[in-house]
Amino acid sequence: MPDAVNARELQDKTGLNDTEAIEAAINQAYADRVGQVFIPRGEWMIGRTIHINNMQDIRIFGGGALRFVDQLPLITPDPAPSDEDEKGRYERERVAGTQMLHFYNCENILIEGLTFDGNKANQTQPPLTGHWNSGYARKYFTPVDIQKSDHVTVRRCNFRDVCTVSVSVDYSNFVDIEHSVFANSYMEAVFTIEKQGNYEPTNTNVRVVGNQIKNINYQPWSSYQTVSHKAAYGNGLLVNAHDLVVAYNNIDTVDRDGMKPCDAICNNQLIVGNIVTNCYLAGINPQAGRNIVVADNIVHDSEGSGIVVGSASSNRYTERAVVSNNVLHRLGRRNGKDGIVIGRNVTDVKVSGNEIVSVYNVASAQKKTINGSGIKLTGATGVTIEGNQIRDMAQHGIVINGISGVTPVPGDTYHSVDVTIRDNTISSVGQYSSGKSGDGKGIALLDNSYNVTVDGNRIDKAKYDGIGCGKWPLPGSNFQKPSGVTSQRVIVGNVVKNSGQDGITDEATDGTVIANNIVDGVPVKYYGYKFDASATVLNNLALNWVTGASLPKSNEVKG
Repeated sequence: MPDAVNARELQDKTGLNDTEAIEAAINQAYADRVGQVFIPRGEWMIGRTIHINNMQDIRIFGGGALRFVDQLPLITPDPAPSDEDEKGRYERERVAGTQMLHFYNCENILIEGLTFDGNKANQTQPPLTGHWNSGYARKYFTPVDIQKSDHVTVRRCNFRDVCTVSVSVDYSNFVDIEHSVFANSYMEAVFTIEKQGNYEPTNTNVRVVGNQIKNINYQPWSSYQTVSHKAAYGNGLLVNAHDLVVAYNNIDTVDRDGMKPCDAICNNQLIVGNIVTNCYLAGINPQAGRNIVVADNIVHDSEGSGIVVGSASSNRYTERAVVSNNVLHRLGRRNGKDGIVIGRNVTDVKVSGNEIVSVYNVASAQKKTINGSGIKLTGATGVTIEGNQIRDMAQHGIVINGISGVTPVPGDTYHSVDVTIRDNTISSVGQYSSGKSGDGKGIALLDNSYNVTVDGNRIDKAKYDGIGCGKWPLPGSNFQKPSGVTSQRVIVGNVVKNSGQDGITDEATDGTVIANNIVDGVPVKYYGYKFDASATVLNNLALNWVTGASLPKSNEVKG
């Protein structure tokens, strides 16, 4: 091929180990300023790491299949040196096990059209002891390892049967992984690590676009099967980077989260147009950072929640997030999982235009366990939930709560504060709940949520209350409101039909406003409206109401 070094011309004729041929071709292309390495079709056996250091403007392409030889050696380098002059050498060589292509301090690199075969069935399990702990175990037998490099693209490649991570990226910028296939591997398709201890990503401007990821099946290495290791590995994607784009990928059958765009605090995340199915945990889980958009994704037929925003860790935060126009179907087949979860340490988030259908544990229909709401907030502040379609939930349509046993203060991260729930359509909730008091509300404002407005929602066929609000302040908490904190709830302009129990009920004792609502159809012995004496109740309409306390004047009851 003109203007390219053909690795076939340098190939080991025995066909047993082609590492030297490919390495020589890369070195020759760089030295001669050709800039292109052609690896033709056929199988190329790789028996050690090919180090590509300090190179620029290299394209490695072709139809060849690079395959690890059987029983690669388990190489464990010495711990990091303390001498500053030795750190460069250490960074180049800090490779546990073997990589096919290991890039260090490179720029303008394109890897295109190749197949990378990890030969996982014929490799030895790496240890999890000594210097190479569980975090670095992902480095064993990685086909493409990118370190301290800029402007690297992996395009239209095929990764299969990899023991660990297929593409690893550390301390690099402007890295694109696009239109490639990742299949039948034990760990993540793409993995980037955060700086240890401070949750800071090591990379910027990473794009993972248009890839097919299937069967990330974290097994069968026995020593990895502890709870802590099982919790760490087996995501479809685990990418820590500022200015991150994860778009138009198809992820099917993974042992953990479909995509976990970050473990670190990663700013400017765009997660759009992905299809995720059959995950053991969440479909999409962008844990922390500023300016996060999760839009136009499809998540279906998975064990866990559809989308989770926010971290349980007190030192990781999320600010300014949008979760919009996603389609989430048939989720939460394990107990306690929900359509969309907005967790603690999250501020300024909008959840809008999502379609959430059938969130329940398959066993719940038989065991009557409690789980599965459409949208759940726990400890979020400044949230708008607007224009969502929610139906066929095991428990609640929308549930807003805090963390029990914690006294709220201004600015805390334990209680859902300043929440607007507007113009949502909710139907058929509480389908598989246990039947105990409180299960299956259209909208549930539980204890420890305050400054909440519920406006213009339509709720039909809730097993329990249409709209049910818990106590505030909590009895026995000895809570004194700090200056500047109000806890009033406003419930206005909603339409509630065919509730299994009360239409709208509120247990707060500090003056909830209930106005301009319509409740239609409440069973015998239950109430259209049920409220504390401190509530302001105006201009509500109750239709087909059999029993209940008298409504104040200005409200209308029609039997």
